[in-house]
Amino acid sequence: MTIQSKTLTVGQLRKFLETVDRENEITFGSTKYSQRPLIFYRFKQRGEKLLQIELNELEDESDQTSEIDHRKTVGDFLDYFNGPGPNIDDWQIEFGSSLDGVVLEFRSIKNAVAINLEQNSDIS
Repeated sequence: MTIQSKTLTVGQLRKFLETVDRENEITFGSTKYSQRPLIFYRFKQRGEKLLQIELNELEDESDQTSEIDHRKTVGDFLDYFNGPGPNIDDWQIEFGSSLDGVVLEFRSIKNAVAINLEQNSDIS
C-alpha cells in the first residue's frame, strides 16, 4: 500500500500505519539541499484541524549519534493518534522545520526496508 497525494490526513496515515508492525521504525529521509537526515521532534497542533509533525535536521557537528538512534516506532505514532482526546482523523498533516529554509512537502508514504549500518572507528 502506498499513499501518494498533495495532502495527507491523520486518518490516512493512521490507516496505513495500522497495516504495519508496531515495532517498525519510521524514518523521514534527508533534506534535499543540505542532505542532512531528518529526525522526529514533536507533534504540534498549528490550526483548528492542522497537525504539524515537526522534524529536525541531524547536524554532524553537534550530534555523534546517527539518524537510526532518533527513530520513533509505528506504535509511538499510533498511540498518539489513538490517544485520549477528540478524533483527529480528518485533520490535515503538514511537516515542518528545515534549516534549509525550504518547505517540506508531503510526497508519499510507503513500506521500506532499512539496512542500518554503523561505522566502527577502531581499525585493527
